[in-house]
Amino acid sequence: FTGRLVTDFHLSGAGIDAAGELTRERGGALSAAGLRFRFPAARLAPLVPAAVGALRGTVSGTLDSASVVHDLPLRAQGEARWSEVGFGALPSMNCPDLLARCAPAEAGGIEGTIGDGGGGDFGVAGTFSLKPSGYRLDIRLAPRTGDPEVRAILQQLGRSEADGSIVVALEGRLPAGWP
Repeated sequence: FTGRLVTDFHLSGAGIDAAGELTRERGGALSAAGLRFRFPAARLAPLVPAAVGALRGTVSGTLDSASVVHDLPLRAQGEARWSEVGFGALPSMNCPDLLARCAPAEAGGIEGTIGDGGGGDFGVAGTFSLKPSGYRLDIRLAPRTGDPEVRAILQQLGRSEADGSIVVALEGRLPAGWP
């Protein structure tokens, strides 16, 4: 095809379910609109340190709009929820659902916020950015209980602050072919 191709699609298999409108532009750029998705959290494993262990749960959400060029996400607007969150290294931890919202960044790429859905042994608040050069995640984990085991587990993930919270910073390049 040498022109612009627009199609409605539904993809299902290997635990992944996605549907929406895809547009392929002349230069090979892909854009999506009204995209609904659901996939196993284990697909996020290349983005987190191996020390957290196997990722459990399901990520689902919507992208009102998104564009990708040469496998690099350039912009996106939408939200996602990671439900039934679990980490192999934290088997006894009661984790809250994680919520993310994203929008196009002024300087290019994607930026957003991460929070929790309430409940769980700890609260989560932070920001993330995704650019062709890589990603960055800055979050604060705040224990909700006085349980010393919860605090000890969270302290393994990042830097302890005077207020008892734990700051976690991750950054890196997107693995080839991800997701």
